[in-house]
Amino acid sequence: MDAVSALTPFGFTGLEAEIYSFLLTESPATGYRIAQGLGKPVANTYKAIQTLQAKGAIVVEEGESRLCRAVPSDELLDRLAKEYDARRIAAKQFLAGLGSPEHDQRIYFIRAYLQAMHRLRTMLGEAEEIALLSAKSSVVQALADDLAAAVARGVEVFVKTDAVVTIPRVETMVSSREDDLLRTVSIVRLVVDGEQHLVGALSEASTEAIWSRHPALSLSQHEGLAAELTLLEIAERLEDGAGPKRLTRALSTVKPASKTPGAKNV
Repeated sequence: MDAVSALTPFGFTGLEAEIYSFLLTESPATGYRIAQGLGKPVANTYKAIQTLQAKGAIVVEEGESRLCRAVPSDELLDRLAKEYDARRIAAKQFLAGLGSPEHDQRIYFIRAYLQAMHRLRTMLGEAEEIALLSAKSSVVQALADDLAAAVARGVEVFVKTDAVVTIPRVETMVSSREDDLLRTVSIVRLVVDGEQHLVGALSEASTEAIWSRHPALSLSQHEGLAAELTLLEIAERLEDGAGPKRLTRALSTVKPASKTPGAKNV
C-alpha cells in the first residue's frame, strides 16, 4: 500500500495524498519545497495545499514563509472516522424516512464475499421464528454473534456444519460423512422463516451466491435443509442406542416448512 491507495478512500486526491505523505516526513516545508520534492507543478501543489488545509489534514503557518506541517496521522484518521460515522448516521436516518420498497420475488446474484456475509447477518437479524444454516465451521464461527442474537430474540436456530462449534442455545449438528458436500466445498445455505434464502459457494477468493425472497424456492430450501438436519439427529440418536419412541420424536426436531411464516405467502 502507498500513500495514494491509503488516503484516496477518504476523499483525498492523488496529489493531496502525496503531499500529506511528504509532509509526514518532511514537515515543515514550503509549498515550493513540496512541489520540488514531489516533482509536481507549483500551481497545482499550492491549490492542493489549500484543499488539505480546508480538510484539516495540514496546518499552515501564518507569515511570509507559509510553512506547512502535517497533522499527526492518528489524529487525522480519528477525526475522519468520526466525520464518516456522523454522515453515515445522518444518511441512514434520511434514507429510512424514504420508506422501503415492497419485497419482490426476484433472484439476486451476489459475487462479493463481504456482501454475502453482510446479507447473511441481515437475514439472521430479520429472523422471527426459525433459521436453518448449513455452512463450514469457519463461516458458522464468523456468524456466531448473529446466531446467538437470533436465539436471544426467541428464534429457533439449527446449524449443520463440518466441525464442532459451540454457540449457546444454538442447535449445532456435525456431519461426519466424508462424502458430505461441506467436506469439499464452502457451500453456504441459510433459510429464514421459510421466507428468504441465500445459497452459494462463499470464500474470500471467490464468491458465487444467490439470494431471494421467492416463497416457493425459500420453502423448498427450508424443507430440504430441515430433512438433512432431521437425518443427522436420527443418526446421532441411533448411535446412542435410541429406541423407536426417541427416533419418532426426532422427526419433529425441526419445524416443517408448512409451519413457517413463509407458508402463508404461497
